[in-house]
Amino acid sequence: MFDKPLFSRRQLSLIMLITVIAIVLLTASGQRPALPEIQQQQQHGVPVYWLEKDTESSHLSLDFALPKDTRGDSTAVRLVQQLLLDSLRQNVQQPSVAIKLNSHSDRLQITLTAPAGQSLAAVLPPVFKQLQSAVNTEKWHKLRQKQQAQQYLDTQSADPGWSQMHSWLRPPQSKYHSDYTRWSNFREQLFSRSQLSVALMAEDTETLLSALQEPLSSMPSGLERRDPVPITLPPQRQQLSTLGEYQLLLGRHTSGRAASDFAQQLLAVRQLQKLAGALHIYSEWRPLGHDSELILRASSPSVIDTTALLDAITTRLAKIPDEELDSNRAKTIDHLYQRLENPNQLFEQLQAIAFYQLPVNYLDSFVSQIDQLSSSGLRQRIGDLLHSEHYHQISLQPAR
Repeated sequence: MFDKPLFSRRQLSLIMLITVIAIVLLTASGQRPALPEIQQQQQHGVPVYWLEKDTESSHLSLDFALPKDTRGDSTAVRLVQQLLLDSLRQNVQQPSVAIKLNSHSDRLQITLTAPAGQSLAAVLPPVFKQLQSAVNTEKWHKLRQKQQAQQYLDTQSADPGWSQMHSWLRPPQSKYHSDYTRWSNFREQLFSRSQLSVALMAEDTETLLSALQEPLSSMPSGLERRDPVPITLPPQRQQLSTLGEYQLLLGRHTSGRAASDFAQQLLAVRQLQKLAGALHIYSEWRPLGHDSELILRASSPSVIDTTALLDAITTRLAKIPDEELDSNRAKTIDHLYQRLENPNQLFEQLQAIAFYQLPVNYLDSFVSQIDQLSSSGLRQRIGDLLHSEHYHQISLQPAR
């Protein structure tokens, strides 16, 4: 009844391994494979990006931009996410299609995945219908109470230093969840064409592009899209108590994905994180659209000084030879090519490019920017990230 696959799972794994090795060898010799050819068009004012690729699965995502005062972990978004997920499970009967909902810092993402040979076109009308379906008031109130209780527990167990730092890096939070009518208006604006971007990857993209036309035309246009530019606070300082050792928490903004120098900034941040890790300093970096968020955290039995911590990273940077920096730059490019060979990771790249409405040649530009960055230029960029006056600072001292 079904055709026998051309390759077994073991053979496919071997092919993937050989492909990765070939990429490394080609890159090392200066002969890199061609990057994926991304295409883009506007459908009813919605940016649609796609890749035509023969893979084991077809992928399509709907990404809705959150307002600048609303993060993906807010109660308002959690309510939208859970209620929509329940609605899709009850009303979209397509066993072969996997539907996932993810809330990121700046967007709510709906991802549809189907095995090769199974079209996603049939599932689009019922999915879009649920986006516009009204939410039962009683169900909303019950879920809101549950979400508020969970948020209270999360707040009580949360690290106060992390909570404070994140509130400085991305203030303020909205209160859409406090009233059903306001929340409904928030949801209606969220699920509109003005907030939507679409990414799709399949062997037959023409069918999916055609199937999108009618559902998109039926969506409300919404208010004019305004990119979620976060409010930026001047560097803040605070001292808190802890039951453990002395801790120092530093946080600052760096270039976002839409910035022209993002690729070089990424390379500098990744190198800084390696330097910090060698000094047992934890780091976290969250790349967003207009800016990104970098956090450093250190613990010690004695008081930690901000200047001394950043100077320690600077000193370690000075000891790294140019050859190592050049090698790390080459590895960054190798890693990108390897990621793009994985269909799921390739689609993640496409989703980001579509959501931030980046140029279709973005990947080529990304590689070119890194190629052009010299070791001295990289040192300068890392040094620029180590100025203490740009950091929010939280000092945690043992309670006495």
